[in-house]
Amino acid sequence: MTTVKNTLENISSFIWNFKDYDNIRRNILGLEELFKTKKFYSQRWFYNKLVVMVTMSITEALLIDLIYRLKESTTHFPHPLSNQQINIKLGIKNNLCKRDGRLKNLSFTQIINFLNSHNILLLLGFEESILNDLNRLRNRIHINNYYKNHHKDENITFSDSTAKTSFQTMINLIKEMSLKLKRPW
Repeated sequence: MTTVKNTLENISSFIWNFKDYDNIRRNILGLEELFKTKKFYSQRWFYNKLVVMVTMSITEALLIDLIYRLKESTTHFPHPLSNQQINIKLGIKNNLCKRDGRLKNLSFTQIINFLNSHNILLLLGFEESILNDLNRLRNRIHINNYYKNHHKDENITFSDSTAKTSFQTMINLIKEMSLKLKRPW
């Protein structure tokens, strides 16, 4: 069973920006509090909506942190990707950065596409389609179902199954990143 302590230890082994770690940690602790209150939600879909929003926000934060690491690191470039270091860094510079070299404000879709184009999602055991679907689910936070990506009724969209899938995706990402993308220090 995954505990909050194990999850946070796993994240601390690969996270690049420690301020991001602080915020991710707070969100994981908040998620733990949310789990403790589950029985008090008579509107289960609303509880599930909160779980999806938080877990997908954490997932996005972990992946953008990885982009920063790939952009900024030299001797700390993830070992399994070292044979692609030049291409990845060039791809970030040409596609994800502003003219001054800073990263653009990236959408989750841009992050997913970039990581997929360099087989980083494959390395982590993820299919692009699963992350894109969860991204659309997270964007379903808007009450007006403008893009019609999911069912028009939120109580159907935010089911126990979708909450479980988003949570398990986050946990699997953390495990895979801690196994395959550890920092050398």
